[in-house]
Amino acid sequence: MQICAPDAVPAGADNRTIINTLVTDLIRTNLKTPERVGFSEGVFEALKLIYEYNCKNIYFHPRLTEYARRTERMLKEIFWFEQRELAAKKQSLWGRVIPADSYPVRELHHFISKTYPVLERPSLSQIIVDHMSMMTDRYARSFFEDLMLPKPVG
Repeated sequence: MQICAPDAVPAGADNRTIINTLVTDLIRTNLKTPERVGFSEGVFEALKLIYEYNCKNIYFHPRLTEYARRTERMLKEIFWFEQRELAAKKQSLWGRVIPADSYPVRELHHFISKTYPVLERPSLSQIIVDHMSMMTDRYARSFFEDLMLPKPVG
């Protein structure tokens, strides 16, 4: 399916080619007209077509909408867990890794100890946001599984 003007972004291009085309066009266009920042008309039209296509077929696809709902629940659970964990301890104990703690608790405190000097720690919420923003999809799922799934007994 061709969704782009032939002189703008090549049809069937992979993400790398699309990004290269966008960045190159942005630079070229702004060298010609330094008083404004923007794409050439052809590339801008192609970008709008790509965006419309992505909205219809990716961003708001019913299967991905359910996935997004579940992911949001997972991230909320991680946030609430970390909030409860930190709120239950004195701030002077944040970042202290205790071997007997569960894996998620140790990971949170390890992150704090490696990221912030003791006297320069931000707010509880900022620490949690920083920690979660550094999680890959795979790590967040693993972290969540360790929080929520029962461990085998015996």
